[in-house]
Amino acid sequence: MLAHEVLRAAADVVRAGLSHGAAAARDADGAEVALYGPAVGGTSRVGINPNATRFSAYGAVAKVLAGPGAAGVAAASMWIRLADLAKAKASARPGGTNHTHPLVQFNADEGRTAEDVIALLLEAADALAPVAS
Repeated sequence: MLAHEVLRAAADVVRAGLSHGAAAARDADGAEVALYGPAVGGTSRVGINPNATRFSAYGAVAKVLAGPGAAGVAAASMWIRLADLAKAKASARPGGTNHTHPLVQFNADEGRTAEDVIALLLEAADALAPVAS
């Protein structure tokens, strides 16, 4: 899986349910839950919380990256692209007394919709997709 595919898959995760605000994950009732849960597959590798059904932009990307198809994804440029896009669109800017990551702040902005989050993820995916020649 390539970075742009991770972001498109994350957009699908958000389509299934957005965690509004700064919470990375929420359960089916809308209560905030930890993004990560117990170890999976008989290993010590922590997995995504099985109670999480709604995800923020960050949580959705983390969910996709935790899946088996995402092993080996070069994610650094993906996170940088997301941070840059979110910083340009978020209401507050990181720094000073606000140490929130721009992607978390973008998701937490008042009135932010699932469509806004999906558009951001797809914009980043388009920017990272290889250009056909």
